[in-house]
Amino acid sequence: MRLRTMLFAAARKTTTDRTLARRRGFPPAGIERLEGRDLLSLAADALPLARPLAVAASTAAEHSHAHLQSFAPATATAAPLAAEAPHNATPLGRRHHGVSGPPSAVGSWSPVIPFRPPHSRGIYLAIHTTLLPNGDIITWPHAYNYFLAERHAAPYTPDIMLWNPTTNQYLHMNLPTSNLFCSGSTFLPDGKLIVLGGHGPSAYPTGALQTAYGNNHVEIYNYVTNTWTQGPDMSHGRYYGSAITLGTGQALVLAGYNEDGVNNARIEVYTEGQGFRTLTGATTANYPNWYPALYQLNDGLVFGASPGRATFLLNPQGAGQIWGGPPLNYPRRYYGTSVMYAPNQILDIGGNAAPGRAAVGGNNLITNSAETINFNDPNPSWHYTGSMRYARFFPNATLLPDGTVLVTGGTRQQSNPSGNALAGAVYAGEIWNPATGQWTTMSSMKVPRLYHSTAILLPSGQVMVAGGGEPSVTGEARNATHQNMQIFSPPYLFRGPQPVISQAPSLAYYGQTITVSSPDTASIATVNLVRPGTVTHGVNFTQKLVPATFTQGPGDTLQIQMPTNPNEAPPGPYMIFLLNQQGVPSKAAMFFLEPPPASPASPAPAPSASSGPGSSGGGSSNGW
Repeated sequence: MRLRTMLFAAARKTTTDRTLARRRGFPPAGIERLEGRDLLSLAADALPLARPLAVAASTAAEHSHAHLQSFAPATATAAPLAAEAPHNATPLGRRHHGVSGPPSAVGSWSPVIPFRPPHSRGIYLAIHTTLLPNGDIITWPHAYNYFLAERHAAPYTPDIMLWNPTTNQYLHMNLPTSNLFCSGSTFLPDGKLIVLGGHGPSAYPTGALQTAYGNNHVEIYNYVTNTWTQGPDMSHGRYYGSAITLGTGQALVLAGYNEDGVNNARIEVYTEGQGFRTLTGATTANYPNWYPALYQLNDGLVFGASPGRATFLLNPQGAGQIWGGPPLNYPRRYYGTSVMYAPNQILDIGGNAAPGRAAVGGNNLITNSAETINFNDPNPSWHYTGSMRYARFFPNATLLPDGTVLVTGGTRQQSNPSGNALAGAVYAGEIWNPATGQWTTMSSMKVPRLYHSTAILLPSGQVMVAGGGEPSVTGEARNATHQNMQIFSPPYLFRGPQPVISQAPSLAYYGQTITVSSPDTASIATVNLVRPGTVTHGVNFTQKLVPATFTQGPGDTLQIQMPTNPNEAPPGPYMIFLLNQQGVPSKAAMFFLEPPPASPASPAPAPSASSGPGSSGGGSSNGW
């Protein structure tokens, strides 16, 4: 394995309260990581972010440099974005705005913030976005010249950006050996980000990448040391492959296209220090292969929802076993989105029933419907819940710390094969409440977020929404390409002060009772654990919410019970949110959840072969 260290060209400011020597590399609760204003203040008063920093000189070659800098502040006098031009006067051509009202009812959006490092080669979109355990955001776009139709020889090196939401500082670096565009990613138990596959080498000899060819490379990012390590290769390439962390701490990867542009039906499990094993008793040959949404259930089975009606259940133990799951009601949710909003409970949202992204004219099949399934039921099946105000194709769904779900972006109209035409773009956010099954329309973004946009929960309780618009639409120049972001502050942030976490542990074990200090303990009504997200193409591989029980402790403390089932809460990084009686969440404290030291091996209960009807081959759909 080769270690490629991307060092900061300028050292970050450190304090005695923040040091990489700490076991997990993140700051204690209540300690600012770097000097500068936070984005909650930005949303409240619409002022610029932290002052710019000078770019440090670098003598390294362009493909390996790293820069620490700040984005230019957004200003009220900036030229209007092209996306704000009037649209066609047809019903679908009108801009689809949210409602007006106080922020405590409809939330608030920050100004549009530039999100493109000046050293990026070509267009920079946050197509892949991950919240790291130290609170930083890491993003990367497509291969830097792919959509520019440039003809360069391999390697295609994507720009990678590390951004600090608190200070608005960023680090720019490149990974010289792998193209991470359209990869899958998830966390390993120690918080390292494992990135699997991406655009493949099939077309490298001609100098131009082609869609649907995957590479089999694995890259692992260590956020503490800021290093990338090349891991062992998978058996075949994966473009549009999905990955999740299992309760055992292993990474499961499946689906996608291989190096020949053919569906990769193999299912592989990665164990750190041991590499990959292929499940010989299960394949995804009978299921759609494009970024399926994967969720591990409490019994250890993995549920997969593909773009079509078909779903599957997978036993990842041993040789593996796969069978058909409960089919969705809507005929096809191509480029919709989904989220496990509570343990064993899943929400599937929007999408297009047309046979593919290039099926122009399938607008009447883009849906505003949503449906849920509860695997706690003895005979789980999908049921329609409330419908969104707007139909959405290419939306993102973000799990909020109060257990509600925010949906942003997407379009009501597929007027161009790219799906990035401005007509039909939905600017309004919507929040789904699982207690009522109903949606509430939020205020509107300034720019549309279409294909290749991302949205991710921040430790502040806000949501970062970025990117979108590539490949751009012929005739619209680059006015649908958004090298920027906005921060959404949900209504709960305007209903009173946020509770404060003054002290929290950085490590907890399954079944342990931890002590969290807060001056607001008397008002705390709910404690939720939320796993940091890693999202692309409307699929968030890692976000998960686990409610925690708690009692009042001595003084200003809470005694919080950690989960006991690793399938419900896989090992790795989590944010702990305290919510008061008004539903206002605290800023999160990051911590790691692990098996107790006395029992480090096989922490998760394994599903039995009798967990459901099975087929050890390519996936019978007779189980439901």
